Amino acid sequence: MLPRLGQFRRPLLVFAFISIIGYFTFFSGPPTTRFRNYVPFKPDTPPPPPGHGHGTPPSDSVVHAPSEPIPSIPNFRPDPFRGPGVAKPAPGRLPKASKTPVHWQPSPEHYPLPSSIIISLPTTPVLKLPRVQAKFAPETPEAKKIRLERLEAVKTEVLHAYRSYRDKAFLHDEVRPISGRPNDPFGGKAATLVDSLDTLFLVGAEKEFEEAVKAVEGIDWTIWRGSIPVFESNIRYLGGLLGAYDVSGGEKGPGKVLLKKAEELAKVLMGVFDTPNRMPILHYAWEPEEVADPQRAPSRAVTAELASLSLEFTRLSQLTHNPLYYDAVHRITILLAEYQNRTLIPGLFPAIVDASGCGAPLDTVKPAPVVVDMSEEEKPEYPKDGLGEEEENRRRKLVGVELDDCPLANRKGLERPNWWYNEHYQQGGMVDSAYEYLIKNYILLGGTEPLYAEMFNFSQTVAKARLYFRPLIPGSAAADKERGFKILLPGQVVVSRGEKPRFDGKSSHLSCFVGGMVGLGARTLAMEEDVELAKGLTEGCVWAYNSTASGLMPEEFTVGVCDSDKGGSGGIGSDCGWDERAWLKEAYPHHFQNEREQLNAQAARLEDELEFGERSIEDDELVAMGTRPNKPTKVKREPEESQLDGIIGTLKKLAKRLPPPKKPVDGRSAVEKAREQAEQDGRPKGITEVNDGRYILRPEAVESVFYLHRLTADPHWAEAGWSMFQSMIRSTRAPFGHSAIQNVLISPDDKGAFRGGDANKMDSMESFWLAETLKYAFLLFSEPDVVSLDEWVLNTEAHPFKRPKAGEVLGKKV
Repeated sequence: MLPRLGQFRRPLLVFAFISIIGYFTFFSGPPTTRFRNYVPFKPDTPPPPPGHGHGTPPSDSVVHAPSEPIPSIPNFRPDPFRGPGVAKPAPGRLPKASKTPVHWQPSPEHYPLPSSIIISLPTTPVLKLPRVQAKFAPETPEAKKIRLERLEAVKTEVLHAYRSYRDKAFLHDEVRPISGRPNDPFGGKAATLVDSLDTLFLVGAEKEFEEAVKAVEGIDWTIWRGSIPVFESNIRYLGGLLGAYDVSGGEKGPGKVLLKKAEELAKVLMGVFDTPNRMPILHYAWEPEEVADPQRAPSRAVTAELASLSLEFTRLSQLTHNPLYYDAVHRITILLAEYQNRTLIPGLFPAIVDASGCGAPLDTVKPAPVVVDMSEEEKPEYPKDGLGEEEENRRRKLVGVELDDCPLANRKGLERPNWWYNEHYQQGGMVDSAYEYLIKNYILLGGTEPLYAEMFNFSQTVAKARLYFRPLIPGSAAADKERGFKILLPGQVVVSRGEKPRFDGKSSHLSCFVGGMVGLGARTLAMEEDVELAKGLTEGCVWAYNSTASGLMPEEFTVGVCDSDKGGSGGIGSDCGWDERAWLKEAYPHHFQNEREQLNAQAARLEDELEFGERSIEDDELVAMGTRPNKPTKVKREPEESQLDGIIGTLKKLAKRLPPPKKPVDGRSAVEKAREQAEQDGRPKGITEVNDGRYILRPEAVESVFYLHRLTADPHWAEAGWSMFQSMIRSTRAPFGHSAIQNVLISPDDKGAFRGGDANKMDSMESFWLAETLKYAFLLFSEPDVVSLDEWVLNTEAHPFKRPKAGEVLGKKV
């Protein structure tokens, strides 16, 4: 048999040899050498009781099983990872022996803080901030009838999604909406259940809410599947518990136990701040044997994950009067404020930062300077050279921890990663909520900490000059006159090593929250002119929804830029007429190139691949998550890279030998060919590239529509939101919830079916569909006083936190 295998013979022999060695290596030793957490099975030994977390004062709180049994739920199977009880074995079968589950346990901190430098909540009285919401005129009977019908339609979809989860995947993180199978991407702690709590309460699903609260009471936060994803656990779990506690009436409401559960979770999460510079570990190895060793924050941290803990921990500190929660997150803000002045585009944050405290100072390779073109009036008051010596020294003393085992460290703050290829400056994924939480934490603190407003103003001044632009789309000039404001989108600036910064029109669904954030900041900080900016940014996302066959916006896309040289303010202020040829030439350049140009373009792309390895923002994210090695640019050439060198040379030689270009044989112009291809692709006019055609049930567009509706009382936004909602349901509704879809350029029929069956549906329903998307749609058609923006502030997962009242004192001196 082997002689017939030809070229596969040697690999098979090697594989067989390795398998034999692996078998004897694995099974020849004792169990402790094969399983890292091996514990001998002792059926009579209970698991360790939950205890107190890092850096938190002891209390009498102990996790107990719920006083009442969890309601009978179809297909419910108790799981030791999710709550009380152990599943009974099938009749006639003995239970399998298993190791005792390992629980998180409290342990002494490696880097404790002296009580004298604990940062408490501000002690100045809460300010009376400007009104956010517009005053709505009385409804006509017909308008009210339409609104209530739409409200009921949203509630129907909420219940369809939640009940499908409850019946098919209760206490799992998610349900797969087509197959009905459970899915656990967030530690197996019932993400959809916790994330949906406040939505259930708001839509009036009292039975489901009470049932969910009882189930949440049994969740054990001291045991997880794998490491803890800190950012997701904070916004979904901690935020979900606090939001449901607040919105259901606090201590006097039916969700009063939720604050206790939030504290239990926070005690575990506080361990992530036990690092030399108090910057958090973002994927937390919580097992006692891991916690026993000192740890550092990541050297390649996603900025949004680092900067989006403040709202939840601040609210928890307000509710519990425990200053340690606020201290933990305010230290992050202090270092972010210092780094905001030293980024490659001061005022904006890159997607990846070194939070370890071990990073060297700024790179010796200096990139080309970034010039922000703005008038003297527009320039931020924030000092260009830092916070000022006195203030900077005060804040550095607050950090208060020496780095005695970090040979490269001469700063304790944030830095650019030692190996960087390019930095992306935008307000979409990986950095979005870092900006959002600046203005929202200012609101949650009642204006008592001006640092958050200063940082927000600084970032927005630069974003207006560098990121926001007018897209090259049809009908924009006439539509501008009709609406009274310009359609805008947020783009990005890419700064590559040794090159000038370049602006491009790449945008994303994640960045659609910007319109709502800008509007909220404009009203809160009394900058009414920015409300018009918020309208334009939100309308850009409305356009993106309306432009596709499905009526849904792609995850990522690129559009032509009206003023690509200036980006930012130049594009915002310019007149922008539609140019079909310019759009087609950018979308389908090969139709406008002769063979020689095509070969040279292909060679240039291959050269870029060799030079930078096509390193992108997504690559940096993978490095930060530990799933891709972090390598320097200059590495030893692999054989395939040497082959690429040869291919590049061949392409260039062929290009030189080609004769001069001739007229097209078929007589069709380049514009005609490109137009035909655009029609075949379903490419919307204005979009030059669909970088990612999925719709994964994201909320950001309807979120901004909700904010603009509350800020302006303009029915235009309610109509835009209703159109979005209808498109969402038509394309995503599934037997067990609602499914993300692969391609928004494909339109379903009137019954929501796609040509070829469910191939366009991804069998995925993340918890934010119930927590955010459907909640924002519900609030859009609710009375304006339901979760009024003058009384509530919503976290990045749309969980509402109660705002403090004017004159209230939040903190006390420690």
